[in-house]
Amino acid sequence: MDKNISVNVIGRADLVLTGINIEGITEKTITGDLSNIGTTKAKSVLVSIKRTKNIIPKRPYENYFVGTLNADDYGSFELHCVINGNVSEIPIVITYRDENNNLITINKEIKIDNGQVVSYNDYNGKKEGINYAVIGIGLLFCIGVIYLIYRGFIRKKE
Repeated sequence: MDKNISVNVIGRADLVLTGINIEGITEKTITGDLSNIGTTKAKSVLVSIKRTKNIIPKRPYENYFVGTLNADDYGSFELHCVINGNVSEIPIVITYRDENNNLITINKEIKIDNGQVVSYNDYNGKKEGINYAVIGIGLLFCIGVIYLIYRGFIRKKE
């Protein structure tokens, strides 16, 4: 029984925030990188702070034009804002044009606590949680050492 199955692979840009750093008390300077981990280029990339009741974008960098990000490429950005009151996250808006010239808008949030970055919502950039890969590698290493010690004691008895 033969069946024809077609799979459409859609190339797209996938932009993630990395290396986020926030300085300042009420006037914040946010720096970081925007990485394209997708398969196509992102054109006319613009990073902005979304104006809210307690967050006001400030010159000189209310918006930051990154330009074109090819696949596996990154660009740095710097944004400035003034924070009034108690704020737990700073909303970031990323706009770009895809290969078909469609305008794409991505909303991201940088979580802060007392002005320090707690985490941001990119799956590659999260700074919270347990790194299970490191724990697994450490556990395998310990098991290997115990096995080698045990094997050494058996050979000494023989």
